[in-house]
Amino acid sequence: MPFYKFIKSITQTLDKASNKINVIFSGKHFIGANDNSSHGISERLADIGIFGLLDTLAAIDLCNVLTYELNKLSNNLGSNFDPNKPPQSPNASKLEIQKWNVQKAAYDLQKEIDNYNSKYGEIINKTTLGKLVNDVVSKLQNLSDPNNPNSVSDPNLLDAFPEMSLINNFVQNSIGFLSQTPDLRNVPNDTVQRVILFIDKVRNICVKIQAINNPAAAALSFLSPKLQEDLSKLNKVLDPAKLIPAIRSVIQSAFAIQQVTSLILSIAKVLQVFVKIGVVLVKLFTVVLKFLTSLPIPTLYSTLGITTTVASIHAKIDSYVKDVIDDLKALNSLLNSVISICQTISLDMAIVIEKLTIMLLNLEACNNVPEDLVNDIKNAISNLQANKKELDSFVQNYLDKQNKAMGEYYGYTISIQKEQTLPENIRLARRYGIALDSNGIVVAQSTPTYASNDTIIIEEVQLLLNSKGLVKVPQSAITANQFAIIQEALSYVQEDTINQDFNVNIDSGLDSPDNLDENMGLGLNAFVNNLKGGKKLRQRVRSAMNAAKSQLEQNLAQAKNG
Repeated sequence: MPFYKFIKSITQTLDKASNKINVIFSGKHFIGANDNSSHGISERLADIGIFGLLDTLAAIDLCNVLTYELNKLSNNLGSNFDPNKPPQSPNASKLEIQKWNVQKAAYDLQKEIDNYNSKYGEIINKTTLGKLVNDVVSKLQNLSDPNNPNSVSDPNLLDAFPEMSLINNFVQNSIGFLSQTPDLRNVPNDTVQRVILFIDKVRNICVKIQAINNPAAAALSFLSPKLQEDLSKLNKVLDPAKLIPAIRSVIQSAFAIQQVTSLILSIAKVLQVFVKIGVVLVKLFTVVLKFLTSLPIPTLYSTLGITTTVASIHAKIDSYVKDVIDDLKALNSLLNSVISICQTISLDMAIVIEKLTIMLLNLEACNNVPEDLVNDIKNAISNLQANKKELDSFVQNYLDKQNKAMGEYYGYTISIQKEQTLPENIRLARRYGIALDSNGIVVAQSTPTYASNDTIIIEEVQLLLNSKGLVKVPQSAITANQFAIIQEALSYVQEDTINQDFNVNIDSGLDSPDNLDENMGLGLNAFVNNLKGGKKLRQRVRSAMNAAKSQLEQNLAQAKNG
């Protein structure tokens, strides 16, 4: 496969992975905001994304909501009230019997009020109304009596049914209000009207008590304010009855995030391998190019065919170097996109981990949550954290190498310092750059500035080094621009296994020209120098070889230019 097709294929795979994880995080938003009833959990999650659901789940008391929903769904406590069918022991639990007795008391009180309304209608008889009020107060007192095991104030009922707490409060308030007017014969008519209205409210509360565990008839208005608020929030994103399946779907989405990020990291690793191969090829080609331009072939002993052949080989290898560096440039562009995607995903994963942790702390304090659900959330958090650590490691490696590359300049290390001594009224410190040689000695220092851009300070130090003649640019077969491309490519590689020195000296094994010790280096120069007239002969031959080398380089340049 040609390399450009490989890059295109990887780019398409990366785009698909990026789009997929964006949908997982943020959703597609194809369902109306309040249209939750006709769509399943998967569809709803695909619509609002894991962010949309986690924002709600992390903001509510999951334990309270789960307790409420589990009570409604419980086989033992979820049957509708039937005044003619009391639960039978031993099949019925104590709690179910208590609930039925409370509902039966409420049913009897409701029937008494209904019978009064049916008999007297809109005719107000203060005497008969007073008797009804006294009877209602008596029955409400019995219904709320803490010594009565079948009352709305019983701790077991309050724990099992959160709505009982508000019902109990209403009963207490009703007793207090109706007890203020034990004799209605001497009170104004407007007070009588208020009493009648309150009796109607008592009847409604009796209906609500009978509706406990009947999801179709249960009234949200009698839940605790916090639970009412939480259920209202949850209803905006999904049916509260589907809370546990929704949490499990969130966990599945967390695993999907891990799969996609693993794919992206795998792409990054493959691209890193290609970078290594490309850089090694450039180093090999550089050695060959240096060798070809250093061949000491005297023109008078060579033929035009040899010169042309060498020039042709040089041109082809030089073309290979350019092609490989172009490929590295394309890899740089692709890896830069990977870095950007990894940074975005890492930030999004941090939010997901935070929300899941809040949910976990909430659920761990709840007795009604399945243990496997809590363990699954723990595993999801742990796996996301490990995945995020890999992403951060890849990104941080790139940033560290980029910063290091900015601080290295032809054997000098450039760093940015802050002024230590400042006037008392100046809070913003100026900064300046210094260049250190290999021995750690400061050889150049820029002018202190308030500039916040590091590049400006670093470039000023580089100019100072050049202006002082301290920079010796080594000869290389690649240009400075090509080296910058290679250096950027290597900054994406997480291992430091490739030497960035592309300056090749093919004469490193020879001894010095004036050497007389044949044991030094190869000893070739020493052998000639020790012969009679050898030094002069060597100098003449060396001069001829240098001239030949210069001629060869000119011929290569001409052949390269056509």
